[in-house]
Amino acid sequence: MYCSEHPESTKAYFRRAKAKQSMSLFEEALDDLNQIVKIDSSLEEDVAREKAILRRKARAASQKQKQEFSNFFSQ
Repeated sequence: MYCSEHPESTKAYFRRAKAKQSMSLFEEALDDLNQIVKIDSSLEEDVAREKAILRRKARAASQKQKQEFSNFFSQ
């Protein structure tokens, strides 16, 4: 909501991306990170680091989910 009221606030997009990441909404978090670079291209390096972290967490969550489902069906 704050992002829609303050569309130039990179801080708001960053905080929303982190919140979405914590809820495993990785694609939506990535969208918010991309929006930050559109607003301020000087933050591209920082956003790239956050995207790398996001990708690692998304992979880990995917692997965990695969493991849980394989355990579920093997019983």
